[in-house]
Amino acid sequence: MHSTPTESCPNCGRELLGKYCYQCGQKKIDDKERTLKHFFAEFIHAAFHLEHNILGYLWKLMTKPGFLVKEYIEGRRKRHMSPFTVFAVINILYFLFSPLTDLSLTLYDQPRQYYGTVAESLINHRLENRQVSFEEYAAVYDHRSESLSKIMVIINVPIFALFIGLMYRQNKKFFYADHLIFALNFFAFFLLYSLVLAIPLLIGVWLKMRMMWPIFQILYLGGAIAYLLFALRKVYQERWAITALKFFVILCGFVVTHFIYRFILFTTTFAVT
Repeated sequence: MHSTPTESCPNCGRELLGKYCYQCGQKKIDDKERTLKHFFAEFIHAAFHLEHNILGYLWKLMTKPGFLVKEYIEGRRKRHMSPFTVFAVINILYFLFSPLTDLSLTLYDQPRQYYGTVAESLINHRLENRQVSFEEYAAVYDHRSESLSKIMVIINVPIFALFIGLMYRQNKKFFYADHLIFALNFFAFFLLYSLVLAIPLLIGVWLKMRMMWPIFQILYLGGAIAYLLFALRKVYQERWAITALKFFVILCGFVVTHFIYRFILFTTTFAVT
């Protein structure tokens, strides 16, 4: 007579006797909880609920690429903060304190974008119709753009997740919601990393150290690129050669995502100002 194999809790390793672990309270994660519907339901529920271990979570986010994503996907969620909560907190801090953002471009910068011809035509038409100067309209536009960018930065996540999903579409064990978690985690790191690097940059500017800006650029881009590569390897568990090839495509996808976001933010801000 064969005994029925037992399952263990992915969070603490204890034997599961039901839907919840009697030791730590971790809920057994079913496939339906990795769907897009569940993703948004959890986002709404958890986005503004802070937990006590945020500093520990942020340290792991910065120093262990892909670790928290892998933990979340594999069901070890009880021991960590919700990635939705952390993204919301970092997003708020970023727009409050970072002097480095290009997530909210000024009206002056719009004609210099890839959609610059269209933007310049729309802006000139608006100024002519309202009989206002560029400076007057720019003051209104820039203020509204900064406010909207704090909310619309989340647009980057599903677009970037789509590029990741296309690269790993043959791996059926991953859901699109898993790629969303990866993208959410990476953007949280990206924003937090810029905050951390802003501290020595501002000190360097205050001390009039001209070399601080190129050093910052190297660390900023180099650190983000390295983080993305190691995170992809950690989460998707493919050979380094395959990971590297997919990494270059996904990195291009990240750049394209940012350009798409800029255009959406411009058109939205322009429509409401």
